[in-house]
Amino acid sequence: MIKKLEDKLKQLIEEGKRDGFITYDRFNEIFPEDCNSPERIDEIFATLDTHGIDLRDEPASAADDATDTAELESLPEKIDDPVRMYLTQMGEIPLLSRAEEVPEADLLQWACRGNDGEGAGGHPEGRHRP
Repeated sequence: MIKKLEDKLKQLIEEGKRDGFITYDRFNEIFPEDCNSPERIDEIFATLDTHGIDLRDEPASAADDATDTAELESLPEKIDDPVRMYLTQMGEIPLLSRAEEVPEADLLQWACRGNDGEGAGGHPEGRHRP
């Protein structure tokens, strides 16, 4: 009896992997009265779940699956983590080239030294920043 159940379960797993799902009707065809205890049914459902096989009321058409997949891929990913949100936004901002960064770094160093354009040498580029 156990061997028979294992063979039926293997058959169900093969079909599920091939199709990506199993319908409840197909489950009932394969296990008509063999699985009448809730514990045994739960074990089978857990086994199917570990193999990534969904249980559905009715089979969905391939066109519906393709449409659903395309819709999900077109939606922007929702990010809940503030750090990931920040990094995603920062990734959209273009970086400075070396030629753009060096004058900005010089200006920042000059400003950090407390120079206001009047005293020790003025602005590093000889101009006043507005």
